[in-house]
Amino acid sequence: MRCQRRKAMKKIHLLVLIVLLAGLLTQPPLTGHAQAGTPTATPLPASQSNSANFVSFKSMGVADRILRGPFDSMRVRFNLPTSWKLLPGAMVQLDLGAYFNLPEMENSKGAALEVSFNSVALSTIIIDWDGERTITLPIPENALQPDRLDGRHELSIFLDAGIDCRSSNQTTITVRATSGFDLPHELVSPSVTLVQLPRPFYQESTFLPELVTVVIPAQPSADEMEAALTVVAAFGRFSVGKLALPITTADFPGDAATREQVKQGHLIFVGKPGAFPDLAQAKFPAPVTGGNIQAAAMQPDDGVVEMVVSPWNPIRAVLYVGGNSDLGVVKAAQALSSGILRTSDLPNLTLVSDVNASIEAPIPQTDRSLQELGYLTADTLTGYGFVTTEYQFFVPPGMVTGQEAYIDLVYTHSALLDFARSGLVLFLNGNAIGSTRFLEETAKSTNHLRVGLPAYALRSGNNRLLVEADLVPLDYCSDLINNGLWASIFPTTLIHLPLIPAQVQAISLPPDLSRYPYPFSTQPTLSNIAFVLAKDDLLGWGIAAGLAAELGKSASGELINFGAYFADNVPETARAGNDLILVGRATRLPLIGEIGEQLPAPFPTGSDVAQERGMRVVYRLPEGTNLGYLQLLPSPWNEKNTILAVMGSTDLGLKWAGAALTDLRCRSRLGGNFAVANEQQLLTSDTRVSAGSVNLGATAAPGGVPTVVEQPAQVIPRPAWLLPALIVSAVLLAALLIYVILSGRRNKNRSG
Repeated sequence: MRCQRRKAMKKIHLLVLIVLLAGLLTQPPLTGHAQAGTPTATPLPASQSNSANFVSFKSMGVADRILRGPFDSMRVRFNLPTSWKLLPGAMVQLDLGAYFNLPEMENSKGAALEVSFNSVALSTIIIDWDGERTITLPIPENALQPDRLDGRHELSIFLDAGIDCRSSNQTTITVRATSGFDLPHELVSPSVTLVQLPRPFYQESTFLPELVTVVIPAQPSADEMEAALTVVAAFGRFSVGKLALPITTADFPGDAATREQVKQGHLIFVGKPGAFPDLAQAKFPAPVTGGNIQAAAMQPDDGVVEMVVSPWNPIRAVLYVGGNSDLGVVKAAQALSSGILRTSDLPNLTLVSDVNASIEAPIPQTDRSLQELGYLTADTLTGYGFVTTEYQFFVPPGMVTGQEAYIDLVYTHSALLDFARSGLVLFLNGNAIGSTRFLEETAKSTNHLRVGLPAYALRSGNNRLLVEADLVPLDYCSDLINNGLWASIFPTTLIHLPLIPAQVQAISLPPDLSRYPYPFSTQPTLSNIAFVLAKDDLLGWGIAAGLAAELGKSASGELINFGAYFADNVPETARAGNDLILVGRATRLPLIGEIGEQLPAPFPTGSDVAQERGMRVVYRLPEGTNLGYLQLLPSPWNEKNTILAVMGSTDLGLKWAGAALTDLRCRSRLGGNFAVANEQQLLTSDTRVSAGSVNLGATAAPGGVPTVVEQPAQVIPRPAWLLPALIVSAVLLAALLIYVILSGRRNKNRSG
């Protein structure tokens, strides 16, 4: 019996071994799916204030920041909305992650974060934990006033992990983007002083963009439309393209909720006062009575620019740009576009009899020191890592720099720096323009660094010169690191800025969509441009406004002076003398019919769908297909001028066409003289070169739900040793099978 049990167990063992070997032989190839990129880490949960006053770092454009020991630092700078006045009780909330590379936490204690706000010390946080923690620090009332010349608030965080110098520990602190400020505030009425424009409608570095709408007459004249586009271009210029104002009409189309929302924001009325019944509610210094502006010294063709607190929302402002005549309306808009208005005894009123006389733009001296600009003492940058300071200077509208513009930076620095890794970098309006290394020789003297101020980096109005010092110590663990790292900028620093009137761009290139906004931006005042629009086309007017804001960014002249006409009444002087920008649908623009076959893709009579020519395959697209078109061609009235047609087969298509020019991601893909856009594609061609083989409209026409492309399975090759192992296993399996069969026969014969 015992022998039989042993035989049975042997058979079971053999059977298990056979099954395992069979499983190995039948194992399918290893497969994996290709990944689109590095997997995204799952973010750790972070606390978030529920207060309505809470403003996160993320909303200020600040992402997670990692501070590495032994020393590191960071700064957060911001402007308050113009309607906010801070109240006592402000706090800063820091969502922190603390990590150490030593396994024993006790060996890592001792690091600290030094936190200050507007140069007032708030607290020193001892890092005595591992992992995530939220720290809330009160901001005292005496720290609520910014001490920077640009008026921005500044939070400074300095990591002092000198404890790392006494061991192999590495302290790492993550300041989460969910950190932020709890800012109790009251809402106040904005300043309505005209010399502060573009405030309150726009300011840099604010976390709460202002809602601003331009209001025009329900039936504007061509001059009123020109003035409205000029105002939009002006704010595009003031904001360097960051503010494109939407346009609505005086009847405030839309539902009641939409009308109320618009009226709760800032409003800019452009046009003759009779078109705006609501203006009588605003308490202007030159009031609107009986559909006219009433001012003692005002002449019939004078323009008016005035601003008051909104009667519909006391924390918003109403700006009126107009006059009692079309000529006065245009004067007011052009004067505003300069950015510098000469006011009367009332700071919120300007009467414009002559545009040039209303612009107050004194030419500054060629050589100006920082001291003459108001920076009276030396600016000393201290601390570890990147430390910055900023200076501002003014360039009057209509002036550009000569070829010899430069800054002569006067500086000195500490001798305790690692000269191989420390130095200065200069930025002008965000453009890097120069740099220098710190040397042992320059630590012993006062030094001069001359850096050219390139014309492309300068802009009309305020210019920001940022000096960034990278202060790296020779010894991270030196006791002198807290006060031994510094660089000083002296007020004798000189800005040499010879200014000359802006000139016409002396370049001549063939028009191409890839070069937009050329050739429309060649004149400093944009006086070469005329917009051609359809009547009663609020959508088209809004798209033209977006283009005007983008073009305003490139205007370097004293003011903005383009034209605007309705398509059924474009004078011969404008046809022959201007580069034209047509915006709308073909059936609403009679001028398209006059251009006709000269378009790269003409429109059949009564159709908004372009007919592409010269294609080997031509498709007939049904009316109602949503497509946007951009067409560039020489003017039939003057071959030296250019026409840009921004059009759509539908209103939705027209929106896509406008976005192709105003969205930089789309514009970078433009080329040739013809483009077709839909929601997902932007296709271009050049009909001047050769006949194409693909019908762009048919290609771009939506054909249904987009196809989802699935990444193919990726076959992972077997290791080199696997095949010989499988062969040996197969031989062993065969031998085992033979052995089992023979053993079974032998046992059967014995039992028989």
